[in-house]
Amino acid sequence: MHISGITSNGEMKVLNLEHEVIYLQTNGQGRMHVYTHEGEYRTAEKVEDWMSLTGRRGFLRVARGIIVNLSKIIAFDRVRRVVHIERLQQIHSLPITDHAMRLLNRRLSDLNTNPHPQPPRSI
Repeated sequence: MHISGITSNGEMKVLNLEHEVIYLQTNGQGRMHVYTHEGEYRTAEKVEDWMSLTGRRGFLRVARGIIVNLSKIIAFDRVRRVVHIERLQQIHSLPITDHAMRLLNRRLSDLNTNPHPQPPRSI
C-alpha cells in the first residue's frame, strides 16, 4: 500500500507503507509525522485514521501518539518499557505502554511458535 507525505519544503512524496515507513508519531496536535530511513514527512490524517489504515498491515500502536512498523523493531526493553528502532543510522527508543507490550509479546510468541512441535517427552 502506498501513502503520501509532505516533505519539510512542501514537496509531495509517495511512500510504501510496509517497506519504507518505520513509525508514525503525532506532532502534539493530532497530525501525524511519518518517519522513514530517508526523512520525515507530514500527513493530513490524524492518529485515529492511521490506526484503521495500519492495524492489519504489521503496525502496532505502542503509545498514545506512536504507531510502529513491527518489522522495523530491532529490540525492546521490558524494564525501561521502550522499543528500539534504527533510523538514519542511529538507534532510537520509543515508549511502549503495558497494553502494547502484552500485544507485542503475543505477536512475538506467535512468530516463535514451532510449526511442527515435537511430542511431549516422558518424564
